[in-house]
Amino acid sequence: MFKKWLLCLALFSTAIAHAFTPQPGSWMIDDELDGKPGRGFTLDVQNTTLVITMYAYETNGHPTFYVGAGTYSNGTSSVTLQRYAGGVFLGSTSRTSATGTGSPGTVTFQFTSGTKGTMTLPGEPPKAISRYEFGYASFRDSLIGSWVFSVYNDTENGENRGASEIIFLGSAQQAFVGNSGLYIKCDNPSTGTYAGYVVCARTDNTGRLLKTYYFKVSGDIGEGFVEGDANGAQLYLRRLKKSLGPDLDLF
Repeated sequence: MFKKWLLCLALFSTAIAHAFTPQPGSWMIDDELDGKPGRGFTLDVQNTTLVITMYAYETNGHPTFYVGAGTYSNGTSSVTLQRYAGGVFLGSTSRTSATGTGSPGTVTFQFTSGTKGTMTLPGEPPKAISRYEFGYASFRDSLIGSWVFSVYNDTENGENRGASEIIFLGSAQQAFVGNSGLYIKCDNPSTGTYAGYVVCARTDNTGRLLKTYYFKVSGDIGEGFVEGDANGAQLYLRRLKKSLGPDLDLF
């Protein structure tokens, strides 16, 4: 029954693009995540400012780092990278200041979600980037826990509104919505329109489909959209805790 729901939704619905803020944390250049020395960076966005700290290498092979800040708006940002030297090192005493040693140029970002995008570094073509995932070994393990599902722009009676609720996801990809009598069944399609998404069908206790959640998870944060009574509403998720609590046994 669940696969029939997925088929119908894939045929009759279209994903709505949203401009998500990139998740804070460790990011990688996709084609450099091969177990060999590569480059990586951390990102953080607060209000309309994006900050990057990047580790890389000089032409002679010596390690170096860059920092920069720029304006973030509608999924894009442009940041001038700066290089510094002469600062505090491990075991050193305090120093008055580091010295700027120049800029290699500007890096631009275009984000397609909170965990994916492209970056264009000085003298290089655009390259795919992703938030680095290291905490969970499998799709099922990545979902276990108590989550806050927050829906924005959920239209009711012609008005925009937001709503949040606690949902408990288990290793069998089944879930309960508190004690409401509502149930959720999740899958992870590998082909089709929603390949790479977690797709969760929400039903009542008679099996009637109420709405469907489409989202991607990185660590303890997720984002996506909802189709059903709130067509195309934005969805944000955050894990509250890994365990489900003593009152639930979904295994």
